[in-house]
Amino acid sequence: SPTSIATGPGTVNVVLTATISDDSAVASAEARVRQPDGTVRSAAMTRSSGSASNGLWTATVGIPYGSPSGSYTTQVVATDDDAAIGSGTGPDLSVRARTCVLWWCW
Repeated sequence: SPTSIATGPGTVNVVLTATISDDSAVASAEARVRQPDGTVRSAAMTRSSGSASNGLWTATVGIPYGSPSGSYTTQVVATDDDAAIGSGTGPDLSVRARTCVLWWCW
């Protein structure tokens, strides 16, 4: 996905992908995007390729119209089949909030 987006009107979808590995098996993963105001947007990830012990996971997180401008952090949190939790951070996402009236945005 891009590292810079502009919002409005509607929701802008950001696709997050991560290679997640574990010595046994990854049971689940969640993608998180934290806004500058502390709001966290998240989505469950699905394995799109690879194996349960080393695979590519993907999720789509929506950034709705009205979200604040600024630097958003990205994070992936994964749980393995033994219920151990691990996390990692990704690149920041720069968001520019736009004002829209009808379909005119600036």
